Amino acid sequence: MGARHGFTLLEVLVALLILSVGVMAVMQLFPASLYEARRAAERLPTSARAAAELGALRALGLSGSGYAQWPLDPRPVQTPEGDAHVRYNIQPLGVPDVIRPLNQTAAVYYLYRVTLAVPMTTGRYEKFVTYISKY
Repeated sequence: MGARHGFTLLEVLVALLILSVGVMAVMQLFPASLYEARRAAERLPTSARAAAELGALRALGLSGSGYAQWPLDPRPVQTPEGDAHVRYNIQPLGVPDVIRPLNQTAAVYYLYRVTLAVPMTTGRYEKFVTYISKY
């Protein structure tokens, strides 16, 4: 009897089983990567809008007319629940200035934390934070 060349049926079935498990594992990654790609594409205009708003606020400052002109882009974003607008929160940080003029009764803070919540088309809000000094 001569030497036989080739694979047995059992070896082929085991190889197909291993290959199919690997293909199934890779196929489960596709929906997650598509979801993340969609979220990244959705975040790009949102972060650009937030960067413009926060940059304008830093340039205009919190004192005088600059604060009154903010937010610069009042356009709403269309969401499944309807129109949504940019939300922001300005919090003073640190200890208030204890040396104030005699005619000033309120405390003066020099550092502020600004949180900007920009609506996304899905209806949820993406938050951005910056710090601004008063002077």
